[in-house]
Amino acid sequence: MLNSTIVMCLLAFSHLPTMCCPSASDNSGIGARELQGKWAIETVEINGVDMTEVLGGIPWLPQEFKIREHQLTITNVSKKSLVAELVVNKKRGPRELDVRFSGGYLMRGIYSIDGDVLLVCINRDHDCERPKRFSSKSEPVRAILILRKSQD
Repeated sequence: MLNSTIVMCLLAFSHLPTMCCPSASDNSGIGARELQGKWAIETVEINGVDMTEVLGGIPWLPQEFKIREHQLTITNVSKKSLVAELVVNKKRGPRELDVRFSGGYLMRGIYSIDGDVLLVCINRDHDCERPKRFSSKSEPVRAILILRKSQD
């Protein structure tokens, strides 16, 4: 059985109302054009275990991620959305991303992109250290997401 805290923190999406993010002008990060667009979840791994099947039955689980400029909109299967500020830095290796929700909740991660496939490794706890490698094994607060770019 999944710990409700782990599921809730998967993407800080559990029953949260729509939130607003700061304007792009407040964003000091380096944007990545390659991330712009809509992305669908293909795989979710937590603590080294593929959780895609288990999490697929949860109605509020994120279904689509939309990135526009410095804004990340996460939409669930019920079409409810959550908006966060997205800051990326592609000058570092591995490339870095920060997701900041209203109220200051911050998740730090790294990403890699290959064509229409986006690999994200993110620490789901607030203000945790950024992952250094793409692995969730022995890391219960870390998630690996594989997303595929949707055709608009």
